[in-house]
Amino acid sequence: SWTKTNATHALNAVAPDGTTTADTFTDTNDGGLTYHYDYQTLTSIVLGVVHTISVIAKAGTKSWLNIFGQTGPANLYGYFNLATGVVGTTNATASRITSIGAGWYKCEITYRPTASGATLAGFNIANADLGANYQGNGTGTILIWHPQVVAASWAGPYTSTTTAAVNSGNIRYNAGTRLVA
Repeated sequence: SWTKTNATHALNAVAPDGTTTADTFTDTNDGGLTYHYDYQTLTSIVLGVVHTISVIAKAGTKSWLNIFGQTGPANLYGYFNLATGVVGTTNATASRITSIGAGWYKCEITYRPTASGATLAGFNIANADLGANYQGNGTGTILIWHPQVVAASWAGPYTSTTTAAVNSGNIRYNAGTRLVA
């Protein structure tokens, strides 16, 4: 469900609830500028239906997170500073960062797709505000937990799933699928 590109995951980090269920999201050692990201292909997007992408994240050796969603011909995005807890540059309908304690933040963007059919939703390790395209060295990390995509104007409470969407008031697309195989 979540596809890794120029990135790896290890299920080895302590999550906000005290369990070891968070992932260390690490860039790869690459030879040039590239994106280090995870994404899902959403196959049933409906034109004009509001969607929210969220992930709970904490700074590792990198402090910036970028969340993106395709809207048809363009990407909407939001950058989040996980060291200071502020939203950076964004062009999404709404971008929010909320502290949940101990350096963890719930980061989310809300957007309205401008095309129906298949689209992508995901997140990048970023080097800086507007810096999702950088040369990785295999040591750039952020911690992530509970990524989800919902057809709603806010992420709502997390609903764990494995391979199929769950409808609990919001349409969820493989909301809780583990990022580590």
